[in-house]
Amino acid sequence: MNKKTRIRKRKKAAKISVFAALFLSVLKIIFGFVTGSGALIADALHNVADLFARFSGWLGLKIAEREPTEKFPYGYYKTENIAALFVSLLIVYASVELLINGYFRIFAPPAKLFLPLAGLAVSLVSLIVSFLVARYQKKTGKKINSQNIIANSRESLLDALSSFIVFIAILANMFNIYYVEGVIIVVISLFIFRFSVINIRNSVFSLMDASPSKDIEGKVKKVLSGLPEIQEFEGLKLRKSGPFIFGECTIRLKKSIDAEKAHKIADEIEERIKEGAREIESFALNIEPCKPKRQRIVLPVKSRVA
Repeated sequence: MNKKTRIRKRKKAAKISVFAALFLSVLKIIFGFVTGSGALIADALHNVADLFARFSGWLGLKIAEREPTEKFPYGYYKTENIAALFVSLLIVYASVELLINGYFRIFAPPAKLFLPLAGLAVSLVSLIVSFLVARYQKKTGKKINSQNIIANSRESLLDALSSFIVFIAILANMFNIYYVEGVIIVVISLFIFRFSVINIRNSVFSLMDASPSKDIEGKVKKVLSGLPEIQEFEGLKLRKSGPFIFGECTIRLKKSIDAEKAHKIADEIEERIKEGAREIESFALNIEPCKPKRQRIVLPVKSRVA
């Protein structure tokens, strides 16, 4: 599957998740205010956090389709990381405010909800939609080998769990157990806080060209070590730029291999690396001559007797 096809499929998955998050956010906000459920409004903020994160991912993929220019020779892939960083910082602030609100609600519980059955229905719809989106994302992520989409599928499952918790909170309110809602708001705000901090960390690491994964490094080393043509390799580097992972390495081929064959082998090595570590989008190989082995020669010297 070529790069453009993968980007197109990633964009489609991102677009579906964006519309799902937008639909659920609007639905929960409306019925949160109608029913007076703080837990439903908190869950709506959870969806808003997902919405912004997924929108920044879609925007990054959209911009990533642009061809590199003289000013941006490496492309525009990191736009996604920059957008995700700023959005996540805003969401951290919102989650802290929500946490404080939930804490006070535990000790000063709200009155009985208005139209609680409507709130239950919205939570149930949210649970089902989030679960279906998670299944779609996981299937698509495995098909195009996108760890980013697979990770988003886990967040969608977390949305489904969050909706189930809200369902319990509304049900508890119907049985006059009011403090549960405050507890649920605190739990959801912690979910949002954790989600945002992880996004901030990943965005900063990507912008600083940190190595994305020891596991992927291990896969590349395994491929390079298993090739008989390579005498040795060094300087393995991996970096993440937006949704893609790029790598580079210096290899030394056996002395008997000529220049023309060396370039052909380099192309084959790159393909094998992409097969062995499918998360990698591009891998550059720098071929250097073999280091001559040091040899010690001992020559017998016959001493002359005068």
